[in-house]
Amino acid sequence: MQAICSTEPMTAKPGDGVDQAVDLMHGHALRRLPVQTEDGELVGVVTLGDLEVERDPGSALAAISAAEPDT
Repeated sequence: MQAICSTEPMTAKPGDGVDQAVDLMHGHALRRLPVQTEDGELVGVVTLGDLEVERDPGSALAAISAAEPDT
């Protein structure tokens, strides 16, 4: 697993803004961005779809990301 995992992953903090997440994800070619507290506790993951819902709710990716899953 070590061969395919980042040893020092990029992370965001819970209070970071959308623009900060976009900059990190764009600058490091990330599709997912872990969100950690100052203590290192993982509290979530921001995805490209999450950002699209926030920035352009009318886009196709936002519609897919915001859709309820089929049950």
